[in-house]
Amino acid sequence: MPLDKTVNVRELARLAAGYSGADVEALCREAAFNALRTEPEAKEVTADDFTSAMENIKPSITPDMETWYQSFTKRIRKEKTQIPMTTIT
Repeated sequence: MPLDKTVNVRELARLAAGYSGADVEALCREAAFNALRTEPEAKEVTADDFTSAMENIKPSITPDMETWYQSFTKRIRKEKTQIPMTTIT
């Protein structure tokens, strides 16, 4: 379902900090359902639909999880640069 002009995607992305990909999918689906509950013939999702959806769909990524993922990524990148390159002949 298309977005209404009231939806600021950058602001929505900022508000969705901590949402996983699955959380974002659920949020978008809930916003679309909100639009249809309000107006069964709705053709667009509004910013209000997303605001309402965020009351029901909460982020699943905690700050501790985010810290762990960042640390893990740094460790993997560091280990990757330390692997010696070999020549295949």
